[in-house]
Amino acid sequence: MKKKKRLKRKCLICGKYFHTTVYENRKYSNGHYFGKIPAPIKGTGEWKKVGTFKFGKLKGNTVKWTGKEKKFEYWECNLCYEEAGHRSWLEDKITKFYGKKCPDFEPGCIVCRAWEFYDDIKNGNEK
Repeated sequence: MKKKKRLKRKCLICGKYFHTTVYENRKYSNGHYFGKIPAPIKGTGEWKKVGTFKFGKLKGNTVKWTGKEKKFEYWECNLCYEEAGHRSWLEDKITKFYGKKCPDFEPGCIVCRAWEFYDDIKNGNEK
């Protein structure tokens, strides 16, 4: 019989707790694991500029944390993971059929109205 361990984890998107079963072959049965992510420990260092970057029209500074870091596991519950996939699909479809989102909203513009529909869904304001 395979060994398994039942763990309680917190979704980093919605904040709800869920249980996952991890088997000895390192596979799991619930949730989605993205690895360990470092987070800076406040008061132990500072963000220091180490360079610059340019990506198309976007320019900025490259920074590095000089202090201590704590690693934590990045988990998402099944619902949040699936919702992100659906939103991504809808965004792709709206872009394909209507084009990119306009910088200014015009109530009579079909493109603006399509993106308003998407924003309502994304923000939980389904009508």
